[in-house]
Amino acid sequence: MKMNLPLWFYWLLLLLAGVLGFPCLAQAHMLGSALPLQWQQGEARHLWLAGEAGEVETYRYDKVGYQFVKTLGTSDIRAVAMDLAVLAGESAPVPVVLAEDGIYRYTKTGLTPLVTAPHLYQQSPHWLLSTLRDIRFSMDLDENGLSDFILPHFGQLTLLLQQHNGRFHHQQVKLDHTYALSTHQSENYALTISLPGHFALLDINQDKLADLTFAIDEQIFALRRTETGFSDSLLSWSFAAADEDNSRQFGALVDATGDGVIDALVKESGEGDSHRLLVFPGFLNPATRVWQVSDTPSAILQLDDELLDFGYGDFNGDGRPDLYSVSASVGLGSVLSLMSNRTLELDFALYLQEHDGQFKRQ
Repeated sequence: MKMNLPLWFYWLLLLLAGVLGFPCLAQAHMLGSALPLQWQQGEARHLWLAGEAGEVETYRYDKVGYQFVKTLGTSDIRAVAMDLAVLAGESAPVPVVLAEDGIYRYTKTGLTPLVTAPHLYQQSPHWLLSTLRDIRFSMDLDENGLSDFILPHFGQLTLLLQQHNGRFHHQQVKLDHTYALSTHQSENYALTISLPGHFALLDINQDKLADLTFAIDEQIFALRRTETGFSDSLLSWSFAAADEDNSRQFGALVDATGDGVIDALVKESGEGDSHRLLVFPGFLNPATRVWQVSDTPSAILQLDDELLDFGYGDFNGDGRPDLYSVSASVGLGSVLSLMSNRTLELDFALYLQEHDGQFKRQ
C-alpha cells in the first residue's frame, strides 16, 4: 500500500539521523517519490528506478531476476518525473521523461525530445530532494487511445493532446495560481506558487464524457469535455474551512454516497485535536446539469492519528460504498521506533456506510 507521509516527517528523520550518527543514504532515497516503471520491449522486460540527482537506474529481467544494466543520466535535461506513455506508431507503452523544457521519449540511443512546452515543474536544487518525483503528467485526456500531457505554467494550464499522426495539439486554459511572497532571516525573498495536483478523469456531469478534475490548495477545479474537445473555462469550488484554526487538504473525488454523483473527500485537522475525513456530497444543478459540491459535509469521520492513506469500496456487499483509513501516530517516539526497529505502528479502520449515509467504524 502506498503511503505518503508528510514531508516534515522525513526531514525529522534526516535531522535525527545526523544527530545520532546514522547514515542518511536510505532516508535520502525515501524522499524520492517517483514510482518504479515496468515496461516491455519485444521479449525483454525492463525496470526503471529513480536514482539520485534525477538519474534513472535501469534493469533488465533474466532467469535470475532483474539485473542492473546502467544508469541513465538525465542531468543535462534536468529531469523531473517519468511515466509510461502510449505513443502513435508504437505497439507498446514507451517510457517518457518530464524535463524542464518539455517531454522526452526513450529510444535505443537514449532520451530524445518528443514535445517542447514550458511549465512550472522544476528539479529541486537540494541534492536530497533532486530525485524524480511522483507527478501525474500523462493520461489519455481525449480518450483516443494515445497519451496526452498536462503541464501547468504561469497563468495557464497547458494540455498537449496527441493526434494519431504523432503531433500534439496545444490547448491553453486560463488558470489563476496562488502566489505567496515570504522572507527569511537572511532577508531573501522567496516566491511560492501553488501548483495543481490530483489530476483525474471523471464524468462529473453524467454526459458519458470524461472531464478533467484537479485541486489547488483548498479549491477543486473541473475542465468540462464536450463532443468537440475541452472547454476553455474552468469550474471551481472552494472547500476552505470557516474556522481559521482548522486546515483542510484535498483527499479525492469519488462517489462516496452511492447516488451516482461524484462527491469530494477532504482531510481536516485543527491545532491540538484529532484529524477528520469530511464527505462533501456532489449534486447536479437541475437547471444547468452542471456538477456542484455542497458547502456542508454529509458525513464526518473522526481519526485518532495522522491520516496516511484511505480508499473506498463495497466491503459488505450492500451496494453502498464504504471507506477505510490507514493512520499512524507521527511523533518523536514513532520516529525513533522507525529508525531503530524499522517498524511503524499503523491503525487500519473500516467504516461501513449505513442507510442514512453516515459511516460507522467497525
